[in-house]
Amino acid sequence: MTVVPLSNAYAGRANSFGFLRLCFAVAVVLAHTAVIGYARPLTEVVDVAGLGVAGFFGISGFLITRSARRASLPRYLWHRALRIWPGLWVCLLFIGFVVAPIVWYADRGNLDGLWRHPAGVVNFLQANWWGGYRQQGIMDVFRDTPYGDLVRKSVLDGSLWTLSYEIFCYLIVASLAVVAVLRRAR
Repeated sequence: MTVVPLSNAYAGRANSFGFLRLCFAVAVVLAHTAVIGYARPLTEVVDVAGLGVAGFFGISGFLITRSARRASLPRYLWHRALRIWPGLWVCLLFIGFVVAPIVWYADRGNLDGLWRHPAGVVNFLQANWWGGYRQQGIMDVFRDTPYGDLVRKSVLDGSLWTLSYEIFCYLIVASLAVVAVLRRAR
């Protein structure tokens, strides 16, 4: 049996990390769908969401740390920004300009009050644009769902709460790269 450093063993794409991350992401989506759509967990026996999040972030942490070791700090931060913000912005714009107006109009027959209200679309976009998820809903869109009744508020994308933690972890890894802890690690 030969000993190979992790940096050599998992070089390139000849591993199953992508497939495993996809499986963990699907588990998280299914678990969140059950909670947000039906106000109950997918299963009482196993915390599917917890396992999915832990597995996804564990593998992602390994890959992101490897990225920070190989790239300069500006390049690393640029790649992390490209990983998070374009997808977040498309998601927020879709929620704000497609989903919320359709549901609001279907419920009320007009769009009055949807845009400039303190809990409206504009504030939703401003509050969440950089990944903080400070406003979970728009007005009372989807407030009458089982999950909305449970938490007593509108929630339009329950998975976005993790982004602030993800950004924080990226910054921790960047800090470790700056002080060269990652470069000295075996």
